[in-house]
Amino acid sequence: MVIDVKQSLSSLYRYFNVPKEFSAQLSSMKLPHLNSENLPGWTALALSRKYAKKLAGHNVEDAAFVRQWVEYAVTQGVHADDSTSSSQVLKEVNKALADQSYIAANYLTVADLFLFYVLHPIVASMTFYEKEKYINLSRWFDHLQLEPNIRQTRPLVTFSRTLLYS
Repeated sequence: MVIDVKQSLSSLYRYFNVPKEFSAQLSSMKLPHLNSENLPGWTALALSRKYAKKLAGHNVEDAAFVRQWVEYAVTQGVHADDSTSSSQVLKEVNKALADQSYIAANYLTVADLFLFYVLHPIVASMTFYEKEKYINLSRWFDHLQLEPNIRQTRPLVTFSRTLLYS
């Protein structure tokens, strides 16, 4: 399974209600001084600063964590197309969510949104056993997907409320 970064960015465009002509410009933009692999992350951060500044972080520390997790989503999450790399990404995100409700701060940020969009195909294909194995990630993911403006047209992923495995 290949993670489609452009689709994740399109979801961010829709979330932020970016005008179609602006999103088309961003999609076709080539910036020679930026590595093309980092462009989606910078685009996600730029969108949050332009359309919802609070989602980029309320203070310097939160903003740094947001940048870190957006970069993680771009460099690790989008390459989680085989079982080994996807399990490593899921394990790291699950660990990060062990004692907090959101990935980069104690409130929703663009890092949560972008990581949600990147991980959706992986989580949607997980078994109930795998979802239970990554219980913190499952809690976070389920919380985000219940917001229609975040989930958008993606199918609802089913989680069991009862622990099935021990």
